[in-house]
Amino acid sequence: MDWNLILRRIQDVSNYDAFVELELELSRGQETHLFDFLFTHSISGGRGGGVAACLLIEIDPAPTRSCKELLAEIAKSKWNVSTKEVPFFMISWFGKRTVRNTCQGLIGEANLTPEQTQRVSTIIYWTNSPAANLIRSYHDWPWREADDAS
Repeated sequence: MDWNLILRRIQDVSNYDAFVELELELSRGQETHLFDFLFTHSISGGRGGGVAACLLIEIDPAPTRSCKELLAEIAKSKWNVSTKEVPFFMISWFGKRTVRNTCQGLIGEANLTPEQTQRVSTIIYWTNSPAANLIRSYHDWPWREADDAS
């Protein structure tokens, strides 16, 4: 798979149909590096981060690292804390209690900057919400688009 081309396509997704087309293509590939690619771009900030995060929860590839390792990556990333699909993915794979406890442990033991601590604390914040709230906008996407076309 040409990852640079996939990244450009993620950044160019402009509607739900384009998203579904890309999701179907990626999920057929059974590419072993798909999780790493989508997770990395989900937490990178930028235009494609939200779309990559939606692809991450839609395709649902198995994480290649532990909860603690992924949270450490989030802490050091440029993750847009409004991209709630990232904590949703973490919760769906590891469970709310594990994610929350691992966050608290990471904050307690790691030498995090205030910005990194804020990112990890935001994950804790999102674990205190109903999981459905974390992906409500994802599920509303096709409906919003249909309303806009009316």
